[in-house]
Amino acid sequence: MNPFVHLADYQAIVCTGPECKYAVLPIHVDSHLSSPHHNYNKEQREQVVQEISQIEGLIQDTKGLKSFAFPEPTSPAIPELKPAKEGLQCIECRYICCNKVKMRDHCKVVHNWENKQKKGRPSYKKRQSKPELPWISGVHCQQFFAQGSKKQFFEVMREEEVEEQGPKPDIWTTVQNVTKQRMEHIEKKANESVQEADGNMEPNPWLNRVGWIRHLKEKNPDRLRAAIEPPNASEEPELQVIIESFGRVVDTAQRIAVPEVVGINTLFEVNRKIVTQKPAMPFNSAMGEDTLKKYRGFWEQLLCYMYRMQEDEQFEADRPGYQLTRAQENAFKALVAAADEMTDRIEEAGRVESREGSPQSQPEDPALARIDQLCLELCMTLLNHELGDDEYESVIISGLAVLGFRDDRGWLNAEDYTTKYSGFIKVA
Repeated sequence: MNPFVHLADYQAIVCTGPECKYAVLPIHVDSHLSSPHHNYNKEQREQVVQEISQIEGLIQDTKGLKSFAFPEPTSPAIPELKPAKEGLQCIECRYICCNKVKMRDHCKVVHNWENKQKKGRPSYKKRQSKPELPWISGVHCQQFFAQGSKKQFFEVMREEEVEEQGPKPDIWTTVQNVTKQRMEHIEKKANESVQEADGNMEPNPWLNRVGWIRHLKEKNPDRLRAAIEPPNASEEPELQVIIESFGRVVDTAQRIAVPEVVGINTLFEVNRKIVTQKPAMPFNSAMGEDTLKKYRGFWEQLLCYMYRMQEDEQFEADRPGYQLTRAQENAFKALVAAADEMTDRIEEAGRVESREGSPQSQPEDPALARIDQLCLELCMTLLNHELGDDEYESVIISGLAVLGFRDDRGWLNAEDYTTKYSGFIKVA
């Protein structure tokens, strides 16, 4: 019944619940177990608190955290905590986080860093070279506490680095391992990039017209498909907030886009496809629940694609060559910052109000209204992208190309793909 394990080396207890896997101070155990993730009754909580009180040497409260020391960077990952992830580390002070916006803010505020890259789209030559940044990426890290003065990430060794420190195998085993790794590497390289497929298998005239292969060439198709997957709420809380916000924006737009609210003439204009030709019918926002969910899902995939390509270091190597305009970049940063603030607030509220049940944001919450407004502004700036010689400089068209993948690594043909185009346009 007791979900905690004692880590004597760190004078801490860690909750092993599937939604937790972080350290909890003894003074917070009662409120932690009354949260919706555990929902222990009073008697069960008292029993766990009593068991924990018998453990000697635990850091009891926030004052005691001053003496808490993180593991050395040469230490292996702690299995009782959430699995290690890829993070960013400040070169100057070794601060670690997993979000580019947070790292940029840290470097500006703490170290007075100035971004030397001028606003606007950089020249072609500058786009070919990566700017010098005051942080490094690809740092393996974990998090001990979910809140408080010790909630920052700390560096740990990768699994392969830990294994390298073990006993050395004999020479024959080494040869076998090297050969196996080399063969796996060759096979992986053969499948990890977008290439021209067999003309008998793929609808090449269609592909030549849309230019997906040209845009996504040499990118890893599995990584690209992973970029449009729905967010993992526990691992990507900011992205989850953005997707939920988009849902509210669409629901509001659907309620407003009716003659009783905006007038029939406005709906005729909305449905105009050719400037000089009057539409025969007004725009009709009515859709079945399943259809709306399906069409909205195409936009949600695009937002996931954009967020991960911009914010997640794991996708950086496979980011296609789209270019955000200054307005799009500003709108995106503002939305991500607001979502980050919201997740921090929800997490803090969950700790404080856990005894009274799950805290829920109210529809009138000004913070939610602000996020919805920022989400709407981002979508409008994405749509308001003037196309030049290369239409794939638009992140929308770039994301729609990724939506063209089939599950078997092939490409959707024109007939199967039309639904995505029309659904995306309908929601827009």
